[in-house]
Amino acid sequence: PELVAAVRSGNAVLAAELLRRTAPVESTDLHGVPALHHAILRRDKPMVALLLRAGAGVDSAAPVTGNRPLHLAARRNALECTQALLEARANPAATNARGEVPARVARPKSEVQKVIYKAMQERIQVERRAGIGRGFSSVRLVRAAARADCDVIRTILQDSADPNSSDGKMTALQYVVQLSPEQAVATASCLLDGDAEI
Repeated sequence: PELVAAVRSGNAVLAAELLRRTAPVESTDLHGVPALHHAILRRDKPMVALLLRAGAGVDSAAPVTGNRPLHLAARRNALECTQALLEARANPAATNARGEVPARVARPKSEVQKVIYKAMQERIQVERRAGIGRGFSSVRLVRAAARADCDVIRTILQDSADPNSSDGKMTALQYVVQLSPEQAVATASCLLDGDAEI
């Protein structure tokens, strides 16, 4: 908690000293929110950089909301923090508890949103070249889940699509919950067999 208090007050000197004396960089407040999240909420780019250098989890999710550091930076329209997180390899396609990607929570047409969309496109290109495929079939998977089309879901998952795919609003599994009970059970089984996270 001392590290979080230093971060929340913007005291970089104290935060650096605490980290030097082995304070856990993943320290959280009483609600489980990591120090890095607090630095981003303050739009404190030097503090963000300090925590990232110390090994803070660039994609760590806050409890309840599931917001990751990039979601907070996007929502706060904190361009420098957004760039620092992306340089530290934050996942621009990571979803929060509502199934939203960071670009979805950013101000429409803002520079932050453009930077995140560009990072998403670059990541997809890298994954395609590497033959990974994750992220490539995300929209197709979500649409298939919303239609309860298990055959398409299985095919897309065999192509290495991410079973936790999102359309920026909800994950595939969140769409399944809205289906009729019979369809939901069968479709959820398809996604869960593909290692979708509950």
